[in-house]
Amino acid sequence: MERLLRDFKRLDDLSIVMFFSRNVPQGISKHAHHLTGFMRYVTKRDYDENTMRMASEKIMYMTKRHDDPSWMLSDEYLHDKLVDYAKDQKSDYTLGCKIGMTFLPKTRICCNTEMELKPQHTCTVYRYGKKSCLGTLYMSKCKGCETSYFLSYYKKGSNTYFYDITEEDYFSFTDQTVVETVLMRALDIDM
Repeated sequence: MERLLRDFKRLDDLSIVMFFSRNVPQGISKHAHHLTGFMRYVTKRDYDENTMRMASEKIMYMTKRHDDPSWMLSDEYLHDKLVDYAKDQKSDYTLGCKIGMTFLPKTRICCNTEMELKPQHTCTVYRYGKKSCLGTLYMSKCKGCETSYFLSYYKKGSNTYFYDITEEDYFSFTDQTVVETVLMRALDIDM
């Protein structure tokens, strides 16, 4: 822990790396570059890309044991900063931000090929008995037949086909919202 902490000028900076590492997948292109840029953007301090790469790897290991230290900056504050940073980079959501809950397409293989998941954008998630929150919708597209797959539906040509949502925990009718199935059942009963 001491070796990790000496890489940072302030303890808050460590929480920024933790936030970024939890919310932006390690596999994205130029992860360390964007982490370094995000650190400079939020802290206005200079950080080395190699140092940030090593810190991110250490943090991913450590956060499994220390999930939510009380000294961390709020996720809401850092989410806003990450969105601002992505906009400044002219790459809104191309960083693959996993903000809040993550929603993946049901179908992962098409034309005998596993499709690449791409973050679509942030959505609003409506849940039963809880306040709404943010989530990230992912989509995938088959290179063979050009079918696009989403959380609750897929598009083939100009046609849209919906999955049977009765057995799913969440569903979406639009690209902007996700609704918990329990909430829809409760609304149906109330009406």
